[in-house]
Amino acid sequence: MKKIWVFGKVYDLFSMPLQDIKKDIETRVKDFVNVDIPVTIDVNDKYVGIAFHRGLNEKLCVGSYLEYDTWLLTGEGYNGFVPVYSFGSIAHFPNMLYYIDENDFLKSYKKNFDYYCNT
Repeated sequence: MKKIWVFGKVYDLFSMPLQDIKKDIETRVKDFVNVDIPVTIDVNDKYVGIAFHRGLNEKLCVGSYLEYDTWLLTGEGYNGFVPVYSFGSIAHFPNMLYYIDENDFLKSYKKNFDYYCNT
């Protein structure tokens, strides 16, 4: 059974068609950010790739993720959702970008995946 955890929800790739998963994620993301953000899901024998196709006018830093992008992947903040393994709250200041270290994010994401998909 192959499962994915995206935007705060577990999806079983064998029991739900990919198109339905994609539409569900897009609907929930639009409800959260009030903008249509197309999603692509690529499944093969070795991995599942998920891409959110959104306009980007921010500087990318190698080895880190924009905090906003981590929210799209985890669903943090959607209907008050906070993943079990979170980065903790950061004091936010208006009009500032925040970056999350790639290794820290991936460790946390993997722990959340195990927690939500294997319970």
